[in-house]
Amino acid sequence: MGRYNLKYGSYGQPVHYEEGEPTCYTDEWKRTSPDYVVYLPQQFMGWDTDNVHFLVTETPKGDLLGFWTQGTYEGSDNECVVAARSTDGGQSWGEPVEIDGPDVRYQVATYASPVVSDSGRIYLLYGKILDESLTAGHQLARDRTVTALRGRVSDDDGHTWSDPVDFEIRRTRYDSEDPAIPPAFIIWQKPIRDSKGRWIFSYSSGRHKSKVSTPGCESEARCMFIRFDNLNDGPDLEDLELTFLPESEDGLEAPHPTEPGTRRTWEASLALLPDGRLFAPMTTRMGALWYSVSEDDGATWRETEPLRYRDDGERVLHPASPGPLFALADGRYLLQYHNNEGNASGGPQPLHGLPYGFNRRSLFIAVGEYQPDAHQPIWFSKGKRIADTDGVSAGIQGRNDCATYGSLTEKGGKRILWYPDRKHFLLGKEIPDELLADMNWAPEAVLE
Repeated sequence: MGRYNLKYGSYGQPVHYEEGEPTCYTDEWKRTSPDYVVYLPQQFMGWDTDNVHFLVTETPKGDLLGFWTQGTYEGSDNECVVAARSTDGGQSWGEPVEIDGPDVRYQVATYASPVVSDSGRIYLLYGKILDESLTAGHQLARDRTVTALRGRVSDDDGHTWSDPVDFEIRRTRYDSEDPAIPPAFIIWQKPIRDSKGRWIFSYSSGRHKSKVSTPGCESEARCMFIRFDNLNDGPDLEDLELTFLPESEDGLEAPHPTEPGTRRTWEASLALLPDGRLFAPMTTRMGALWYSVSEDDGATWRETEPLRYRDDGERVLHPASPGPLFALADGRYLLQYHNNEGNASGGPQPLHGLPYGFNRRSLFIAVGEYQPDAHQPIWFSKGKRIADTDGVSAGIQGRNDCATYGSLTEKGGKRILWYPDRKHFLLGKEIPDELLADMNWAPEAVLE
């Protein structure tokens, strides 16, 4: 597996370090005060200066494996899926190892989601572009969409991986009529278990430009899901059974108020409620998170609506950025969000997603508690800011976004939020009980 390597020189001024401190060409990685350092690029511009979609999981033998997409910049033609291992709970990490990448230009691999089967096998699902001509003709790489769902398995705790197997994504009426043009999609987050213990994960499904009905609208998206029906039995990839959800081709979608008929809803997060329902917050371009609920393991969903701190409460303000919801081991939920409607760093407010790299800050968290008799079944505490980039850019893309496309682990009594900082540095921050002690839900819960 070779990498189509874009070669650039090194930029930036020398930095002086304390003894034993991780090295980097800049000390900007310190700005968010991380507790863990996973990966730091050694130059301003190179093949490894974009690091994103950072998902950490615990292996059957107790190590931590971190997977991410790495390349020169987001949407570059040398993006690949890499993994690094920690054997000491995240204190130190080995060098990243490439799992899949382009042997030729544009055939990138992106956004890997790991899942550990009850059998002990580790499955890795990610996006892959197989045909350079499709990329050149339809700009799939630049749009960060892919043409196949690729899988690999590991039977030795993630040290080595099988040959790949590719799966087709379900076609819908929003895809091109040309069968040679595959559906455009992006997968997102680690899977969770549904009420029957089956693994399910979300993906964002794009609408082909030939099917966009709103004048001037170049893209649309809606949230879909894939369930792996027999993954816990440990089948070979060729025998893995996939069910695409919801049953409706519409998926989860929210209308855009200034673009009638347009649906721009993507990056659904998933959480299992104590009563067996699925709860899914999702990204919109409406200055806030929206959500939906399913009572039948994702087959059908309630109409989407704005996510609020409680029934009839304030909306959870958030730009066009992922707002993941994590189920905690103690039965509560942790929501990660930015607490602005798109106007941070001078971004337009509130109905636009751009500029993505500049309004995705600060990093806020809120604690969610299950409310069985409420319309919105999770109510949230007041938000708490735990990190920020202070609007300072880093990396060749000049981004200042804070903690997008990360993950959470709970291991050895430590709760760690793993995050890309400005899609450049890969870091971790502890979320101890003391930090959450004053974040129980209360009727007066509002924004800071």
